Amino acid sequence: MIDYQEIWESVNAESVSSGRQRLVARRVRTSGAFPIFLASDYKSGLRLLYLKADSLQQLDLNELPGIKGLEVCRQITTIGGFSDKEFIKFSQVIPASDRIFEYFISDLCDAVAVLKDASSLFRELHKILSAWKIFFEGREKPVLSLSAQKGLVGELVFLKEHLLYLFTHQEAISFWTGADKTTHDFQLGENAVEVKATSSKQHKKFTVSSERQLDEVGLKHLYLAIFTLRLHQNLPARSLPVLVQEIQDILQEDPVAFFHFNLKVTKYGYSMEHAAHYKTGFTVADAKMYEVKEGFPRVMSSGLPDGVGDLKYTVAVAACTPFEVNMEVIHTP
Repeated sequence: MIDYQEIWESVNAESVSSGRQRLVARRVRTSGAFPIFLASDYKSGLRLLYLKADSLQQLDLNELPGIKGLEVCRQITTIGGFSDKEFIKFSQVIPASDRIFEYFISDLCDAVAVLKDASSLFRELHKILSAWKIFFEGREKPVLSLSAQKGLVGELVFLKEHLLYLFTHQEAISFWTGADKTTHDFQLGENAVEVKATSSKQHKKFTVSSERQLDEVGLKHLYLAIFTLRLHQNLPARSLPVLVQEIQDILQEDPVAFFHFNLKVTKYGYSMEHAAHYKTGFTVADAKMYEVKEGFPRVMSSGLPDGVGDLKYTVAVAACTPFEVNMEVIHTP
């Protein structure tokens, strides 16, 4: 994991203390093909990312999703050891949203940092910008929907109660991919875990959002963790922000994991500045784990007629009983 917190603290401090040079940039050391610089004009409250673009003339920036408060353009400039070179500049243009843009630009950097050639760059940029576009458009809503809260609580409970005690903090946070809208919520090498949270009192069921979500093709094992939640009105002591804070407390000694965790919950749509607006409390009444394999009640893309896809359906939890495994199975490689 890249230590973005250290980079931002460094460039922000240098930008504050500098005289005439208000914009300070720092190169991010990556394994990818593209030189990347994070930059800050702290006095103006602006964050930027520069992507060296000499070989990217064919990339049409107008085809990328537009985000309010973000400017994407080409610029010839001198940064680091590159003199008068063309860069693609991603620039925050609305001050006073610096923390959010630090997360956004860091996430953008993470996606580009591992790319080995230009063939997949547009796809990755489009994917990241599309995800954050949804976030920025929803910022006017201070509180996640109850359904979204339940889903996030389920994922955070699994992260807190299992992964953070089995792996290093950075490994555990890297395994959590739900915020990136991947097929499964957690990817642990050749194994994956999908997490569902239900609050039904009787005839418990869960919703499957696509025909790929319960498909184990390409995996050694696919597990389904189901948390039955009890909801409590006006019980902020058991609310989502409290759970987020508990995980932040666990991670406070690891600034890299701490930053990436905050980035992911932010990308999920959770805003820490609106924590006081959350009133619904959650307690875990039951937790079960199932292995998804042949015979499991599900719909798979291989069994669908041509032209049918993007399915959403429900499964009764009782129908999964024959596939129940011990929750500790995740402890085994």
